[in-house]
Amino acid sequence: MRLRRVRGRFARINLPRPKTFGEVRSAPLPDLHTPGHLTYSRVMSRRRGCPSDLSDARQALIEPVLTACHEERMASAPSIGRLFAELTGLLRLVREQEGHRAQPSAPIIDSPSVKTTIDVPTAGQDTDAGKKIVGRKRHIVTDTHGLPLAVLVTAASAPDGTAGTQPPTGVAATHPTITKARADTAYRTKAINHAATLGIALEPVHHAPATVA
Repeated sequence: MRLRRVRGRFARINLPRPKTFGEVRSAPLPDLHTPGHLTYSRVMSRRRGCPSDLSDARQALIEPVLTACHEERMASAPSIGRLFAELTGLLRLVREQEGHRAQPSAPIIDSPSVKTTIDVPTAGQDTDAGKKIVGRKRHIVTDTHGLPLAVLVTAASAPDGTAGTQPPTGVAATHPTITKARADTAYRTKAINHAATLGIALEPVHHAPATVA
């Protein structure tokens, strides 16, 4: 089974298929200066700089196989755009199953502060003075079912009024049907005015005095 995989890799890079592992070891060295072996040359040159027990001749022999494996893996890897499209499709499917339109129109914006671990770089975290939390703040946009539409992560010290201008920008680009949004009163004039330029009416929600958020 292993020899069959090796033969397939040799075939993909236009090298003669070996019959035994002995032939793999004694196969003629390929010409690495041909166009077929230039796509991965920079990566392989960096690999050469790393300590290795392989001789230059053996390294030159396995480089084409590594190149073919890398290109095959990259060709089958899903792109960020395709993953986002698939997740958006699932979100629409869930909304339709719940009896709503596929596209959301009135999401909710909130920004909970969460603690971080000790190994997080200090440049990416800070203290939320109001909540006494050292960590990060997640500006989350969800629909009425709680399904996430956009997420922005900042240091916990970032004011909601300043960072709050970015979540509406993200959802306006990916969900153009949104015309209204509700947010905490911390999202003030700057965020409200910015959302208005995107065609979104951002409405701050005031909690009753006895209500715990």
